Amino acid sequence: MGILNKFLEKTKICVIAEKYSVAVEYAKALGCSKKDTYFEGDKYVILWTNGHICTLYQPEDYDEKFKIWKVEDLPIIPNGFWIKVRPGKGQILNSIKKIIERQEITAVCIATDSAREGNLIGEYTLMAIENKKNVYRAMINALNEKEIKAGFKNMKEDKYYKNMTLAAQARDEIDWLLGTNLSRAYSVIYGKKYYVGRCKTVLLNLLCKREEEINNFKQSLSYGVITKFKNDNCEYAGRLNYALKSESEARSIVKDICNKQGKIDSIDRDIKSIEPESLYNLNDLIRAVNRRYGYAADEVYDIAQKLYEEHKLISYARTDSRYIKKSMINDVKLIVNCINIDKFSMKKSDINNIERFIKRCVNDEKVIEHTAIIPLEVESLEEKYKLLSTKEKNVYDVIVENFLNNFLENYEYESIAFLTKVENYTFITRQNKVITHGWKERKKQDKNIVEVKEGEYVNVEDSVVEKKLSKPKERYTDDTLFEVLENPAKFVEDTKLKKILRESGIGTNATRALLLKDLIINGYVTRQQKYIIPTIPGIELVKDIRTDKLLEPFFTAVIEQQLQQIQDGELDKDELIKDTIKFLERHIEELKSIVIPDKNNDPIGKCPICKRGNIVRAKDKGYGCTNLKSTGCRFFISKEILGTYIDEKQVKNLIEEKQTDVLRFKGSKGEFSARIIWNGNKTQFKKF
Repeated sequence: MGILNKFLEKTKICVIAEKYSVAVEYAKALGCSKKDTYFEGDKYVILWTNGHICTLYQPEDYDEKFKIWKVEDLPIIPNGFWIKVRPGKGQILNSIKKIIERQEITAVCIATDSAREGNLIGEYTLMAIENKKNVYRAMINALNEKEIKAGFKNMKEDKYYKNMTLAAQARDEIDWLLGTNLSRAYSVIYGKKYYVGRCKTVLLNLLCKREEEINNFKQSLSYGVITKFKNDNCEYAGRLNYALKSESEARSIVKDICNKQGKIDSIDRDIKSIEPESLYNLNDLIRAVNRRYGYAADEVYDIAQKLYEEHKLISYARTDSRYIKKSMINDVKLIVNCINIDKFSMKKSDINNIERFIKRCVNDEKVIEHTAIIPLEVESLEEKYKLLSTKEKNVYDVIVENFLNNFLENYEYESIAFLTKVENYTFITRQNKVITHGWKERKKQDKNIVEVKEGEYVNVEDSVVEKKLSKPKERYTDDTLFEVLENPAKFVEDTKLKKILRESGIGTNATRALLLKDLIINGYVTRQQKYIIPTIPGIELVKDIRTDKLLEPFFTAVIEQQLQQIQDGELDKDELIKDTIKFLERHIEELKSIVIPDKNNDPIGKCPICKRGNIVRAKDKGYGCTNLKSTGCRFFISKEILGTYIDEKQVKNLIEEKQTDVLRFKGSKGEFSARIIWNGNKTQFKKF
């Protein structure tokens, strides 16, 4: 039994779980029965924290003067970080302290979530009660009896996880320093309630940049020609292989090739082989479910946690790995056998060996804390599956499908492109011919593949002019946003930074959904159907930020990399804290030198209605006339119109030039491009 042999028969270990539901599963596996506020058996007493019991002191806990936000008090740098009990958590902490102080309790086992934050919960809890007893750590990958027993059998002294705990503390302290000081600094200087964070403002800036690109997009119109060809053996369509600037030019080509004969000039064939997606980590699962069902990131996060903790149908959900360990291969065979849900019967019937799965999915070096998300071997799976909600079934299905796909052959097809020349014009035709469906779902009928030969002649049957309106980039969905958050390397040119961003990204798999949710709660971001869009307060916050380090991904990615270095024992925690403090001190000094003009009183232009008043900012609502109170002039432009931010430049254009730039708006029937026009009496849209 390893460590357990060190303890006498009548001694017990106090186990700290993170949630009651997890404690219940530990109790079942370890033979413990329910008491008052804990479970107890011959060897273990199990308690739970219900999340974080303790947190870092707030500034006012160090000194009451910090209750009032003043720039001159910044930066606030504690002489060591202190922790306190969260409101409403005192009783839980006292219960844990009382149990641990029992004479027969000779050691404590932290069995919280098997990652940095779980370590932090355990560390802060034991610090708060000033624990003096030996501490061990159990890492649990799945909440079934086999994995739980294995986790406790293989628990290690906490010294083996010291660096992980230091990384967690560093993350907490850095985010406290940046969030506390910068939120206060920007709020006081700009006279607004701002919440600034290391990752949040970077994420928000991505959304604001995309919105700006869309609003500044200039739509263009181009033309093409699509021609239908036919002979005795085949019939197909081809598209002119370049775009045209005018409709007249397109119609001239249609006229030129009418009733003419074409010749198939060249045929290019290329075999494509597409592997299934790797086993999912949490980021992949969020993206896959959002693509298929449109569920929001935090919703997928919560459902995955329920499938793991409550239903015990999947492995640990908040993982960043896409692989499993070699030691799990026999378990994998059992998992496949237990999946007896009808909708997966065809995929299961196509599985003929496990070697393909092993080659794709087994890599011990790429499993650090947890494996990829996979279904678990479960008795009576069909009955348990029926009890799931529709959304839980959908997320579970995506996980099972991804798992089974990795046993199947690649999807292979032949990519065919051929040219048809008519007079001096060239038309291109593309088609894909399926060779092996493999993991990809079979469609009822593949598109008809046209068989042609090089040098073959065809007749022009018909031609039509095609109009093409250019489109702006699409707004971010959870799928596309989380793709960028995981790998934001394309936003930087520096090779070294690209490498860091590929390895670290913005936030972690366990925090990205919560970061986005927090931005929505604070009113900086909103959802419109499937899209994630910055609000006016969000856009204003990004405009007011005075350093790229809080807007671009490299700063937070470097910190994430350094946190990993602390966890790997390659960097001293204090070095990272010192560097963060140096940045804070420099940046806050820069902020203190800023003089913010009172924009509410700066005239943007003369009122187009009364001709006497000035148009100024009307607090946070928009722009109005200074003669509102004296003469009742009612001129007003909202700061947001149909989801589009109207800034001072556009208001000035409207007043002086009677129209704004072309902007993108979100109407009831979808997005459209338009100018806002002033017709002398009121504003109206001029669509494009």
